[in-house]
Parts: sequence; structure tokens; C-alpha cells
Amino acid sequence: MSNGKENKEKSASKPVKILTLDTETRGLFGEVFRVGLYDGNKFRATNTFKNLKTVLSQYTTKYDCHVFIHNLDFDISKIAKDVLPEADLKDSIFINNVVTVFKTSVTGSQSTEENEIISEPITFHDSSKLVIGSLKKICKDFKIEQEKAKIDLKDHIIKLGWALDADGNPTSDPDKYDDSKSQGNYFMKVDPFEPELNEYLRLDCISLYEIVTTLIEISGLPINEFLKCPTTASLAMKVYQTNYPDDYEKAISTTYGKTKWGTFLEDFVRSAYYGGRTEVFQSELNGGFHYDVNSLYPHVMKENPIPIGKPRHHTGDKARNVFKYWYNYKQGGGFLECDIHIPTDLHIPPLPHRMYQKLCFPVGNLSGVWTFEEIELALEMGAKIHKIHQCIYFEKTDYIFKDFVSYFEEIKNTSDGAKRTFSKLMQNSLYGKFGMQRIRQTILPITEIEKCEEKGYPYIELFNPIYGQEFIEAAVPSSAPYIQPHIAAYVTSYARILLYRGLIKQLEKGAVAYCDTDSIACEKDFDEDMIDDREYGKWKLEGVLEEGLFIQPKTYYERYSDEIKEVDREINVSPLSQKLFNYPEKIKIKEYHMVNGSEVMKFKGIPGAYIKKLDRGVYFDILDRLKSIQRRLERGMKVSEKEAYYRIYEKEQKRRKFATMLKMGASDFDLKQEVNKGILLTNIQKRIMDYVNNTSKPHIAEDFTGFGITKKEAPVKKKRGRKKNGC
Repeated sequence: MSNGKENKEKSASKPVKILTLDTETRGLFGEVFRVGLYDGNKFRATNTFKNLKTVLSQYTTKYDCHVFIHNLDFDISKIAKDVLPEADLKDSIFINNVVTVFKTSVTGSQSTEENEIISEPITFHDSSKLVIGSLKKICKDFKIEQEKAKIDLKDHIIKLGWALDADGNPTSDPDKYDDSKSQGNYFMKVDPFEPELNEYLRLDCISLYEIVTTLIEISGLPINEFLKCPTTASLAMKVYQTNYPDDYEKAISTTYGKTKWGTFLEDFVRSAYYGGRTEVFQSELNGGFHYDVNSLYPHVMKENPIPIGKPRHHTGDKARNVFKYWYNYKQGGGFLECDIHIPTDLHIPPLPHRMYQKLCFPVGNLSGVWTFEEIELALEMGAKIHKIHQCIYFEKTDYIFKDFVSYFEEIKNTSDGAKRTFSKLMQNSLYGKFGMQRIRQTILPITEIEKCEEKGYPYIELFNPIYGQEFIEAAVPSSAPYIQPHIAAYVTSYARILLYRGLIKQLEKGAVAYCDTDSIACEKDFDEDMIDDREYGKWKLEGVLEEGLFIQPKTYYERYSDEIKEVDREINVSPLSQKLFNYPEKIKIKEYHMVNGSEVMKFKGIPGAYIKKLDRGVYFDILDRLKSIQRRLERGMKVSEKEAYYRIYEKEQKRRKFATMLKMGASDFDLKQEVNKGILLTNIQKRIMDYVNNTSKPHIAEDFTGFGITKKEAPVKKKRGRKKNGC
């Protein structure tokens, strides 16, 4: 087993080397038959990873080696037997059972004095957690040079006669070509030494290397700091901390978690941390418009003040007076726990509320915790506060993200390719890091068991025969100072408020059918002063709808009478951008114009490859079934679960996650799992749906209750006595 401390010391004394690796396998569960490695200059390929370890060992003797793989969880499973025995679990990172950073060792040089083999550390990183999407899409977004970009095998596969259509039948028709099935067929049959395959593998490794090194360069971070960022969110936080240290210090100025008061405070503000608003208001829209907000979260982060510093806790009359003071003067910010009545005649209510294991927006009597700003919105819509229980009040607020967002907004609006993509990643990923859960399940070596017992961390002991010894999975709290849930709660609150105002504005003009965090599908077009293709916080027209079928949140079909198409346009660059980024006076940017027609299909929980196989008929059939079930229930008839279940696919084979198989004690990391996907049409929805009459109404909360949310009581603070007469 490798020694983590010794490995760190070895790595710190060597220069960093970035490499990229890719494997080709005989299908999802088949063996590796070709492995490629690129070091920025030279490409090597072998038939097994075991053969490649010799090459890697030559690098590790001289360098601190970091190997990037796109979708590490898949590849590490394929080479588990070669890398797991020397794994360093303490310095590996698993997020939601997916391996994101994997630390291990390879055999390096031989000591001439002691005649022993030295194991040198090596770290694998998952690039897909830094830049989300397929390698093909990322190459397009980053505008990787054509000679370095991932190639398309379509023409080659058709020429070989191995192309398949969506049903898995052979085809020579390019229009019937199914990319997933055809490539799967190709990789099952191809010779490992075929020139086209090896060129495909080589360009995959080279294009990934270009992406990773470009990310490092654009981030502006020292390479050692960049390598500490396993995800887009952690990279955004590191850039924020490094480039905006004053704002970062303000952002982390609230103390959580270390004391009973800190724990209470964190639990309290977390109860006001709700997600985006996603609802179906009516299931059919025959003609209308679909709008998106330009950069919703970056916009509200830039334009709104965020509470900072040490908050105060108040109850009863004092809490009521504090909120009244804020309501009148808008000084500071905070979170109010109250009982509030939402008018029952509101078609679209304002406040989020957790009920039926969903995030709903009901009318009636609600108990909960919300930001002052969302309570103000509710009062504006006719709500009445029944009772105030307590509040957390921050005297100070600041625009802690204004400079950060403004900088990347300028890049996004005046750049193309990698810079534009990077700016979008940074802006959209930062806020969520502040809301990160404090306690996470972590895989650790058995040597950490004493620490867990000492600290009282729950853990279970596990064993895997390939790893060769026991290890543990423990619930370990993080002490990261950037865990500031009130920041994430405020950002999402501001975003919901902006969306809500858009919903109400459109509802006054006509029907509203659907919303999804930063988008609205509605009957009438938006006012002209609310629309802009680029300006943050304004609404961009995604398409003119001929038809929309909205089944459930994130499950819908839309047919546009027009389609958005990217076109180039030359613009004048501001003097600020010319100075900051050394830009010319004029540059070309992307704009979006309407052409022809298109379809959009979304289906929550269904992989993109299967959604492509769907069509309007599936959504229409589901909607027809929903209407039929509603009529039967209204007549008092029973509907069995079998009748109410709509199958999308069944007995589909899926791979288990690497960490899952590791903890199961598997020696074969190609374990298959059968997956069935579909929806139960009688499930409770976020609103009370009337599919027959194409409408809906909000749920009614009849009693002032938190629906299972336990109210937190503040810890009793000891009063400090004053000394008298020097005693």
C-alpha cells in the first residue's frame, strides 16, 4: 500500500506534468482493447493499461504526474485491477459515489542502495467534472483547432458497413444513422491496430489535453492551485478567492458549525434554502412563446446585496420589530420564521414550501422560513402574516459578487470559444458552493478509524479483495469557511423573485403554461423593454411555439415555428475591454436569429440518448392517458398502479458507479444493473392538475405546519454579569 504522507512529500518536490488518457472498450461492459496517453508532445497507445504503466513510471520518477480522463468513473472501473491495489483513498475524492480524483501509485525507479522497487504517486482527475458535456461538444464550445479536435467516425463506419439505425438494424442511409448504436457496433468489431481507430484515440487525447491546459491558462491560477479543484464549482470558488480576496473575506465572515449557536444558525438559514421554481400550470399550449432569462443567477448575484458578517437572533415582538424596520428602510437583510396566509384566489402563489416531498408553491396557511425579500413579495401579493416566531438579522449587506460577475460578463459578451465558455462556467457555478452540505459520506483508509471514533463520526467498515485491506466509509463534516448557506439561500431567493415577477406579468396578458427556474412558456409575448438577446436579467426569445405539451416539471414537448440559429456579427469593443483583455476595436461575436422549425423534448430522469428516440406521439399518448385516468377517478373508479405506469424503457443494462462496486467488495467492476424507466401517472404533482380542462390550481395548506420540518430552537445564551466596584 502507498503511504499518503510520503507520496505528498515526493510530489511536492517535483515539477507538475499534465497528461491525458483515454480507453476504448468492447462496449459498456467489455474489456479495454486500446489505451492512449498524451503528454503534450508525444502520443502512445497500447492494448492494455498494464502495458502503459511502464510508460507512466518513466514520467513519475521525474514529475508529479496528473492524468486527466473524461469520465474517470468509467475508465477507472476498467483498469481497477491495475490501479486499486496501490490506491491512496485518503487523498482520493468521491462525490455522490462517483470518483472525481483518484490517487494511486505506479512502480518507478529501483533503489541501487537498498535494491528495492519504489512506488511513485500518480493522480487521476475527471475532466468531465470541470467541463460538463461530451468531449465532442466541449471541443466545439472551446473551438479546438480542427487538426486537434475530436473526429467524427460517422462516414468511416458507414463505409465499413457497420452503421445501424435507431432500431439496431443495418443501414447505409446517413439520415437513419444512429450515432450511439453505430459507434457501439464499431467498437465491438474494430481491430485494435486499425489506423482510423488509433487516429480517433490520438485526437481524443490531444483535444482533451488542449481543453485542460486551456482551462489552466484562462483560470489564471498557479497549476498547483488549479489541481486542487476537482469540480467546476470548486474552480469557480478558487478563482473568486484568488482574484477577489476582499469580497471573499466578506463572504466568509459568518461563522457556522463550530458551536451550538453556529449549528443552530446554519440549520435555520438552510431551511430557507430552496431550489429553482419548476411548475406546470397547464398541460397544453397551442401557440405561444418560450423565453429564457439571460444569465439569471449571475444577474441577481451582481445586482443585489448579500447579507454578510455576524447575524443577530430575535424572537417574538423583537423579531417583528426588526422585520418591520427592514420592511420600511431596507437596511440589512435576513430570514424570518413565521406563519403566513397566502390568498386562496392566487393562481400563481409566491412562496416556496416543502410538501408531499416536493417543492411546491401553495396557498393557504404556511409555516416556514424565508428571506425578508420573499416575505415582502408575498405581502405585495396580498399575504397576511399570522404570527412571527423568530428571525436571523444581518445588519450588513454588500455587493460581494458585483466585480466577479462584471469581469466575466465582459469576457462572455466580447469573447468566443474557450474564454466565453470559461466565463459562463465561472458565473453559473460559484453560488452553489456556498450552499454545499457540511457532512458528506467519504471513503477513507482503515487508518482513519481512530480519528472517526475520537470525533464521533459515524462509519462502517468495508473490504474489497482487489484493494487488499479494510477501509471505511464515514460521515465527515467539512470545516471549509466558504460553506455559507445564507448566501446560496439569498441568491436562489432573488432568482425566484425575478422569475415570479415575469410569471405575474405574463399571466396578466394571457395564459402561462410552464416555468423552469429561468424560463417561461406563455401565450403572449413579453413587453419589448423586457427583451434582449444578451443583456443580463432581460428575457431572450428561445422560440415561437406552435405547440407545447407539458406533462410534469422537466418533462415536456415543444414544437417551434421558428428555430434559433447562431450567426456572426461584428461589434465595437469598449475601451475597458481593450485595456483589460488587449482586444482590438472590433471583434466578431455570436448572435441568435430565427430560422425554420424545430422540436424540443425533455424527460426528467431519462438519458439524452433515449430522449432522442422519443417523438411527439409519446408525450401526446401520456397526456391522453392522464386525461383518461382523471375521468375514471372523477367517476369513482379505481386505477391500479400497473395501469397508471407509463414505461419508457425496461431491462436496460447500466453500469454501477465505481465507489458502489468498491464498497460492495466486487472483484469484477463490470457489474451489470437492469434499469426500468417510466413515470407513475397517479403521482402527486406540484399543483392540482386538471388535464381534461387544461388548467391547474395550487395546493392548499390548511394548517400552520412545516410539513415535517422540525422548528429549531436557539440555544440558551448565558447572561454575562457585570463586575461592581472592581470586584
